[in-house]
Amino acid sequence: MELHNQPLHGTRGGRAPVRGAVGVTREIMCKTDWLDQVDHDGLTDALGELMSAVSEDTHCAGWLVGTQYIVPALCQRVLKINRAQPWGFGELGPGMAAVMQTIADKLGHWANLDEQGKGYVPFDPFPTPQEYLVDLDVWQRKQKRDPNQTSELTS
Repeated sequence: MELHNQPLHGTRGGRAPVRGAVGVTREIMCKTDWLDQVDHDGLTDALGELMSAVSEDTHCAGWLVGTQYIVPALCQRVLKINRAQPWGFGELGPGMAAVMQTIADKLGHWANLDEQGKGYVPFDPFPTPQEYLVDLDVWQRKQKRDPNQTSELTS
């Protein structure tokens, strides 16, 4: 499963916006049989690539420090209220959050960069350290003050 060259969402990182991404994301969410066709390491890599894309699109950082904690917590928040949540210069929408959560549920874990920073390893981000939850709260408050600061990561 080759994800790192595919535009996932938004316009950060030089990627063009995906047209019709919501429909594609809904199709992926409804059809999870593809998860059984990818081995455990492949799914871990796919999840890591998606998490990295969110980091890149919201912070222009392929793997911002704390991504392994923040993205899973952000996904939980998004899915709990079924509404996009801000982070960095963008936001994460329910579609992408659901895709990542579905993969994490199938795996039984999330992903983190390996020691060399070249691949991904299984990672359990819960309980989320308080410092990362505070980071998410800060971005949410900033968004309420300036709703025009985010880009489009709501696929």
